[in-house]
Amino acid sequence: MCIRDSTKNSTTILGDMNSDSSLDVLDLIVSISYIVGQSDLVYNDVLISDANYDLDLDILDIVILVNSILQ
Repeated sequence: MCIRDSTKNSTTILGDMNSDSSLDVLDLIVSISYIVGQSDLVYNDVLISDANYDLDLDILDIVILVNSILQ
């Protein structure tokens, strides 16, 4: 799954928090760190990992992203 940014004419992989063009455990660590309150993210970064499109980053998004990695 990809997110298209029309303002920058670029595409981002859903969940790719570190912008390395792949979804992996490092991206999950950043997302989980935000969820448990150990780090802050700007809203655009939250949207990158919002896998269920509810405008919030939570454990449901992590479950979806883990399933994407395992497939």
